[in-house]
Amino acid sequence: MECVSLYIDESGNFGSSGRYFTLTSLRCIDHSNFKLNRAVKKASLKIKKRYDGSVTRTGEVKASLCNPIAKDYMLRKIKKSVDRIDYITADLSYIEPRLLNNQNILYNYLLTFLISPIIKNNSDLSEIHIYLDNRSLKVGDEMSFSDYIKSKIWIEYDRPDISVSVHYVDSQSDYHI
Repeated sequence: MECVSLYIDESGNFGSSGRYFTLTSLRCIDHSNFKLNRAVKKASLKIKKRYDGSVTRTGEVKASLCNPIAKDYMLRKIKKSVDRIDYITADLSYIEPRLLNNQNILYNYLLTFLISPIIKNNSDLSEIHIYLDNRSLKVGDEMSFSDYIKSKIWIEYDRPDISVSVHYVDSQSDYHI
């Protein structure tokens, strides 16, 4: 039986500026996430020392502030420490306006494109741990992302055998996000 941890972060926003919104997932299998944590922490510390313009006031390394050398360094360290990297990019000019006005529904819908292939293509999967930046993730007023994805996995994908946990972490203090 296999255990998967997914670390998901977003880039862009839903229309206030910019045309694209990207979600990226770093996949670690069978608790190999300690390698990711160590690699990102070391790379972040090195980037902070050498490229102080790459860091926010809160001390978080932001790719949008990094020069190409720092970005390349971080990406190579991440690539070596995870089992797979997946992403989805939405061109917001093709998104229905009502979805842009219901950003949590759109966000959760896009997340399913990263999660569903793992569920559907892995019959040995017994656990999935999903780590998201701690933002408000609601579908309407009544269903959290955790409830939403559990209902998708257990009912729609017919996989009630999978243990699902969703963790909300602070990207400023957690090196995985």
